[in-house]
Amino acid sequence: MSLITDVTLMGLWEKAQMQSSSERASVRLWTQLWAKHLFSGKDWVVSQERPPEGSGRRLGDITIEYLGEDKGLTVLAFHKVKPPYAGPQDVEEAEGQAFDACMRYLGEHPALQYVYAFISFGTKVRGWRCARDDHHLFPLFGSKALAERTQYVEVHSSEAQLIKQAVQMMRALPPTL
Repeated sequence: MSLITDVTLMGLWEKAQMQSSSERASVRLWTQLWAKHLFSGKDWVVSQERPPEGSGRRLGDITIEYLGEDKGLTVLAFHKVKPPYAGPQDVEEAEGQAFDACMRYLGEHPALQYVYAFISFGTKVRGWRCARDDHHLFPLFGSKALAERTQYVEVHSSEAQLIKQAVQMMRALPPTL
């Protein structure tokens, strides 16, 4: 079951396929999918990290927050977006960056026990959970192997149901204070 379910998503997916060296095209697809389809509604905030002016840093991070019981915003998931041509070392690096972001956030919020992450390479993604006592990310689908590109799922494929199931689990079990 593909998660590309309307003409807008299809157009963004096609651009991400054509602009395979552009992180920006992938970020636009993921932001639309998260904000308008899987994390839509008044209790969810999907935002893109903006690199500092003149820094030369590329756009590549999305944050998904939710309105918690205390009526404040809490991070549900960090999403690291990388270009589709990433090799094994890039996958390992991205997973390390996501783990670091999760651990930093948990360090700043001692009442939270875990937070989630997504890592994508173009239009392929994998969902993760990161708990305070973990030494690495724990995959929400696929094998337990880290830095394994074959475990990342294409958003426009029958396997995309795994992405949707991970999102449903995240929404049902958000990190709580």
